[in-house]
Amino acid sequence: MAAAGTVESLIEAAEGLFAERGFEAASLRAVMRSAGSDPGSIHYHFRGREGLATAVLRRILVPLNQRRLELLIAAERQGGQTIPLHRLIDAIVRPDIEPARELQQRGSGRAGLLGSRRSSPVNQRGS
Repeated sequence: MAAAGTVESLIEAAEGLFAERGFEAASLRAVMRSAGSDPGSIHYHFRGREGLATAVLRRILVPLNQRRLELLIAAERQGGQTIPLHRLIDAIVRPDIEPARELQQRGSGRAGLLGSRRSSPVNQRGS
């Protein structure tokens, strides 16, 4: 398996297992087995569980933040100097709601990854 394919397979497998079992409960061996990768591949590509969790969240959060920025720019263009509060709230909240259906279709519990990770003590350390 090529490196890029291995990385994507590990991220996809981790996303599913993290959603199903939780970040701490999903074993790295199970992720590697599910991805069909060699033992040690997580440490090689991600330097461990936290790096893999970061990659999973980046895959979800980068598009959300890009969408948020698009909506904020559009609200600024429409509102001029002062952006109406409802447009500001919409630009901040809508990107979290829009992908929930798509994440849920990819597997039960995947939409919950966002909320669980945002509220975890690990996330508060800056990961």
